[in-house]
Amino acid sequence: MKKKITYILSLLMIVCMLGACGSDNSEKTYGGYTTDELHTEATTSLSNIQSYIALVNNCGGYDQYEESVKDVEERTGMTEGQIVYSSLGQSGANVSMKNIDAELGAVSTWLDLVDEYGDVADTTDGKDFSVTKSGGTLTTDMTLTFGKQDVTYELVYDSVTMEVTGISLTPVQTMGQKLAKAGQNTAISMSIVFCVLVLISLIIYCFKFIAVIGNKPKKEAAPVEEKKAEPVAAAAPAEDLTDDTELVAVISAAIAASEGTTTDGFVVRSINRR
Repeated sequence: MKKKITYILSLLMIVCMLGACGSDNSEKTYGGYTTDELHTEATTSLSNIQSYIALVNNCGGYDQYEESVKDVEERTGMTEGQIVYSSLGQSGANVSMKNIDAELGAVSTWLDLVDEYGDVADTTDGKDFSVTKSGGTLTTDMTLTFGKQDVTYELVYDSVTMEVTGISLTPVQTMGQKLAKAGQNTAISMSIVFCVLVLISLIIYCFKFIAVIGNKPKKEAAPVEEKKAEPVAAAAPAEDLTDDTELVAVISAAIAASEGTTTDGFVVRSINRR
């Protein structure tokens, strides 16, 4: 019985998976919008940008356009979007106010891409349209073909309110460009690593000089000169007593008197004078 229930559940899961694989992606909805509706809105946005660029060219360039808009803003208090919408409406162009602020923000980037890659081939039918949802953000991507390179046109929505929060234009890099960029990054990274290694080697090499300076011997004290012992003056030679007979006699008599003897046994060998 358990095996039968397991088989039945497995068959149901397979049927559901096959049904999901066979569904049309255009029938999916994102915030109440189908994929086809989002594609149409992206195409309309591209058409609006083309109309804004025509207005910029009529003003004589982007700088003159900004000066004109700033002057009207100061005089009337209108926003840039209101000014552009009013100007294009008077000229008969069909534009929408829905995403006008985000679209006007992309005009400068579009003009820079045109200067770098040439005019876009066709803005009415972008290719490789896709929708991606991540958290509270919904993104639609459409690839446009400019003169020299493809560019991704991206609209970013708030997935809850489905309001466009930003528009970006990003060049699609070819494999060669990606490899060139990767090679450039690798060369820069390796150069930085080698420079750091050389610097570390120099620092380590300088350590021996620092050690020599730190271990520099202290100045030796001057040796104390030992005083040489002065030679003892040689004893004065015995004086000749032949001329001091009277003195010898007197001394001999004094000694004999003190000793109570006679001078017969006395012999005076020397007399030292002080």
